[in-house]
Amino acid sequence: MPDLVIKKPAIKGLKLYQSIAVLILVVIFVSLTASYILLSWQLGSMLSQNLGANATKVANAIQNSPTIIQALQKKPLDEKALTVAIADISNATNASIVIFDQKENILAIYNPTNAPLLNASAVADSTIGILKKLPSDMFRNNKAFAINDGQGNILGYVVVGFPENMAANLSGNAVNLMIIALIIGLIVGIFGAYFLANKIKVVLFGCEPMQIADLLQERITLLNTIEEAVFVVDKSFSIYLANNAAKKLLNKSCLEDSAQIEGKNFALISSIDTIAKVFKSGIEEHNLSININGLDTIGSMLPVKTNKNITAVIIMVSEKDSLKYMAEQLTGVYNYADALRAQTHEFMNKMHVISGLLQCNEIGELRNYINSITQTGTTNTDDITNLVKEPLLSGFLIGKKSRANELAIDFTLAEESSFPADLTDVLDVHDIILVVGNLLENAFDALQLYEGEKIVILSLFTYDDEFMIVVENSGPSIDNKIIDSIFTKDFTTKGPGHGLGLTMVKETIDKLKGQINVESSPENGTCFTVRIPLKEDK
Repeated sequence: MPDLVIKKPAIKGLKLYQSIAVLILVVIFVSLTASYILLSWQLGSMLSQNLGANATKVANAIQNSPTIIQALQKKPLDEKALTVAIADISNATNASIVIFDQKENILAIYNPTNAPLLNASAVADSTIGILKKLPSDMFRNNKAFAINDGQGNILGYVVVGFPENMAANLSGNAVNLMIIALIIGLIVGIFGAYFLANKIKVVLFGCEPMQIADLLQERITLLNTIEEAVFVVDKSFSIYLANNAAKKLLNKSCLEDSAQIEGKNFALISSIDTIAKVFKSGIEEHNLSININGLDTIGSMLPVKTNKNITAVIIMVSEKDSLKYMAEQLTGVYNYADALRAQTHEFMNKMHVISGLLQCNEIGELRNYINSITQTGTTNTDDITNLVKEPLLSGFLIGKKSRANELAIDFTLAEESSFPADLTDVLDVHDIILVVGNLLENAFDALQLYEGEKIVILSLFTYDDEFMIVVENSGPSIDNKIIDSIFTKDFTTKGPGHGLGLTMVKETIDKLKGQINVESSPENGTCFTVRIPLKEDK
């Protein structure tokens, strides 16, 4: 079966998957941009704090440096050793360092950037007061750390700082990395949005939200126009869809809250054994007898597959009474057409005989022939209507008589047969027609290719509070190996399209609490005997 392709008018503007892609890109861009701004602002503050902490650590290292302490202790001052030590520390840490003696006069000053920290007037001041005159671009805490000899004697002071452009440079490098991360994030977001949008497009079969809403409404309308009751059951056996016919069926079965059946377990209204079988096998089941909350129905179960997985089972059922009504109508039309066809065939054969007698001028033979065929036709009809008082059944048997004549089968209603009109107060004549019709057709089929004498005898009579149906045919016997299987559903020796008639016979007889027996032998042919009780056992 080809895939169903549904085409809807194009919708103006962005489609759903395009809108989702744009939304994802906007969200990613806004979030990354906001992160970039917040991190940039926070980064400057963090770098300033870290540089301040590093300046304090460098100052502490100078305070505890033996080389610098020894240089300050020497008399006269070892300026060379002090300058070399400060230069080494400054070059290693990129820090600007100023050393003062105990009288707060400058002893040494070193800036790794080689830029002068103090102008000439500031240097001339030569006191620790120049801290206030340090350049504005130098990071500083305006705090001098004392250098002592370990015995509480102050040898001098040290001031350590970092240029503020160092923080800007470090911040700039970090910002560049964040920009690269932003670009990478956007690229990943673009591909992710494209993939997700196309995935959504595939899942939605290329449909837009309004198209999906239209399709849903169309599906609901379509389901509600179906006369059969339709249930859709998921893997947990919950009913997630039921059409109006299904709810009417449940309402007829006196189920409370039938209008709210969706969401309830199917086990509340029927057996789930066959549904579980369909979920497991994935094979459709047809012509099932399904009891829906006490109502007898005939239906089918079809698996719903999504990506080769069975996700649900559709259950379509019709009441047996409605099917029986349809079958009665079809049977009546079929029998009427069958009888007309058979009678037309007989009529043409007789007309050929009459035409021949006229051409031969055999008036006497013609008169006798017309009298004989008139009497025979009347006798055949009268025999059936005299024994069977139920009009529907008698008309049915007359049609079968005509069909048998066409097939060259001698079909006879036994003389001891009887079906009074009041018998329909106890038995449903439609059930009797179903049983008799299928048994006769089975007998006719058995005789069509049979080369021996073709005889079918039907007996209808009442005996000891039982109504009995006996159908005998002179055809070939049924093999003993298969005689126990002939009432099994879909069992047939006639090929595809058969195997349902005897199953329906057995189901109808079981419903009437009756029995059916089969006897078959090469000498006596085959005989079906049906016994139906006319009153319930007390």
